[in-house]
Amino acid sequence: MTDDFPLITRGRRLSIGAIAGIWLAALAIALLLDPYVERLVLHFGPFNKESWPAVIIRFGGVFWDKNYYLPGVPLVAAVLLTFFHPSKWKAGALLVTSAGLGGLFYVLAKWIVGRQRPPMRNDVTIPYHTPYDFHPFKNGITALWHAPIAMGFPSGHTTLAFATACILSICLPRGRWIFYALAAIVGIERIAEYTHYLSDVVAGAGLGILAAHLTLRLAAGLSRPPVGSASADRLFSSSQKK
Repeated sequence: MTDDFPLITRGRRLSIGAIAGIWLAALAIALLLDPYVERLVLHFGPFNKESWPAVIIRFGGVFWDKNYYLPGVPLVAAVLLTFFHPSKWKAGALLVTSAGLGGLFYVLAKWIVGRQRPPMRNDVTIPYHTPYDFHPFKNGITALWHAPIAMGFPSGHTTLAFATACILSICLPRGRWIFYALAAIVGIERIAEYTHYLSDVVAGAGLGILAAHLTLRLAAGLSRPPVGSASADRLFSSSQKK
């Protein structure tokens, strides 16, 4: 099946360990910069989250927008891959699976870390706090399905945007820099509107990319031919010749 589905082998350039290492280093730097970025946003004033540019950008980080009853970019991309990519439903399934896995990581990280969104003025639901106020496992195990209000770490929009960008860069490698740039814009918008700290966005980006690469590893394992099959015999014979 791997011969019929070359996308699986196309995403193996970096190991999961290398991706995690780069991400953790970037996250450590982002945590140090959080207070300074927060001051910068407050100095210039948060970006209006109700403006059309903000609304359009946020479509890049949702599957379905419940306010406008419209599909987000990831869902549209999955449908387009299913119908028009050479790998058809397999390409679409990679995107949907990576989005689901990223969502799982998002829920677990939000519960484990327990950091609220930045304290907006006149918002009584978010009391004042610093970027370094963490409340791990807040409200216990029930918070996994009844999350406390305004938990912000990581950014869910950014997680989904980068999971989508990673899969699209594998399915359509010529556009990889465009996909990652668009995902980065989603994350930047979340910081600019003062909905997330810098480290929330960096965490989301790393979780999204990690989810995409784990999806590829899962697909590779499922597509490996069973021992004794004709495909396995061909692979064995070809490796012996080498």
